[in-house]
Amino acid sequence: MKNPLHYQLSEYDCGPTSMLNAISFLFDREEISPVIIRNIMLYCLDCYDGDGVMGKKGTSCAAMMFDPYYVEEKYEEPGIVQVKDQPFRYNRIVDEERFNRETTELYALGPEGEREAVIIYNDCTKKTMETTIEYFI
Repeated sequence: MKNPLHYQLSEYDCGPTSMLNAISFLFDREEISPVIIRNIMLYCLDCYDGDGVMGKKGTSCAAMMFDPYYVEEKYEEPGIVQVKDQPFRYNRIVDEERFNRETTELYALGPEGEREAVIIYNDCTKKTMETTIEYFI
């Protein structure tokens, strides 16, 4: 079953709302792991306002690096190609070399010791002995 998309609840939660809507669009309700929801909420709303209140300045650019809303923003840099004819699939092609940089520039994953990853997979397409057919000749 698909989930409906959501609107923002406040002036600050555009980041987590966008990411949760992306997950809702890509996966059925039964396929969504609580781990991905937890991590979206953990990494978003990470900016402090002038008074030092966490989240009141929204979500950082680093947390929203793959946000599709930035499709109109020009990136005329080597290793980044803007794609306009695939609106439901992707809007950038980024060289693998650029991701693997240990710098803090756009699309670079930063120092290896500071990287974190969340691995999710779809239980419905996971290969098991019961669902895999082998042919012997």
